[in-house]
Amino acid sequence: MAVLNLERIQEQWAMDAPLDENDLVNQALAVPGLHQRWMSYHSTFKLMLSDANVSLNRISKEKYEYYAGKAPASVYKEKPFEHKVLKGDLDKYVYADDDWCKARQKLDYIETCIYYIEGVLRQISNRGYTIKNVIDLRKFEAGF
Repeated sequence: MAVLNLERIQEQWAMDAPLDENDLVNQALAVPGLHQRWMSYHSTFKLMLSDANVSLNRISKEKYEYYAGKAPASVYKEKPFEHKVLKGDLDKYVYADDDWCKARQKLDYIETCIYYIEGVLRQISNRGYTIKNVIDLRKFEAGF
C-alpha cells in the first residue's frame, strides 16, 4: 500500500465516495467494508498523532532548557547560544525555533488528516440512509 498522506486519503475517498445508482444492493453491502478500511486509516492516524504529541513535548522541553541556559554544556558547544532570555520570553523563543515549528506542523498535518477521515466516516455512516432515500425516491417517481 502507498504511504498514507492527505493527498492519498483524498484520492481514496474520491474513488470510494460515488454511489452506483444501478447497483444499490451491492453498494449497501459494501458499507461495512468501507467503514472497516476508513476506521483503519483513522486508528493509524490517531496513533501517529499520539507519537507527534510526544515528540512535540520532548522538543518543547529540550528547547526550553536550551533557551533557558539549562541544557548540558555539550549542547552549547555544538550549537552556541550567547543570549540571556527572560523567563517570560522563553515561550517566544521555543515557539519560533525551527525544530519546534516542524514538529508542530507535523502535528497539525496529522490532525488535518484525522479531521478529513472523520468526515469520511460520517459520510459512510450515513450511506445506508442515502441508499434508502434513493430507493424511496425511485418508488415515488414510479408512482407517477
